[in-house]
Amino acid sequence: MTELENHVEVCMQFFKNVITITSNRLEALKDDERITQQALVKHVADHLGMTSDKVYHIVKVVLNNYPNKVIKSRGSEAGISNK
Repeated sequence: MTELENHVEVCMQFFKNVITITSNRLEALKDDERITQQALVKHVADHLGMTSDKVYHIVKVVLNNYPNKVIKSRGSEAGISNK
């Protein structure tokens, strides 16, 4: 494996970890539970031993068109919940 191939593999594994942690938390939501995007990002960052700002944009990409979840970004009902 070349250095480039190894680098790509390491990067892909990182992204896969972020996606998996995010998806696992979202799928674990109970019917009446809601989680804020900030809390979700912190959850992912804590699992990876990173700060929230390092994973925020990746989590936002995962949330885009995420199936079977209601995602509201503003107002008193902001957060992520089941449909």
